[in-house]
Amino acid sequence: MDTFPHLSTRMGTFFILVGIGLLIVFVGTGMKDMTHYRFLLGGIASFALGVWLRRRVKKPAEDSGRFRAVRGIHARNKERSAQRSAQRRALRGAPRREQRREQKKQEQQQKE
Repeated sequence: MDTFPHLSTRMGTFFILVGIGLLIVFVGTGMKDMTHYRFLLGGIASFALGVWLRRRVKKPAEDSGRFRAVRGIHARNKERSAQRSAQRRALRGAPRREQRREQKKQEQQQKE
């Protein structure tokens, strides 16, 4: 890893901004019918370099716990909806199962 991770992140941000600027210049040259593809290539390359520099050092943020109450409510609602849908499926399936059993019984009786 880097000895100066903050420097790598800042340089990544710089290259991302330069890449966006070069892409804007490329679009501008396209509007003037003087398309210069070196702006496109430079913009893509510097943008990619910036993203690589930022992602190389930056770690995902830890959960701060700010929205744990909202997540808990969401999880409970999800569990309840899963239970309700299971109950609905069971209710929908129960009459069909009984109908199938009755049909099988009738078929067996007819065979005998």
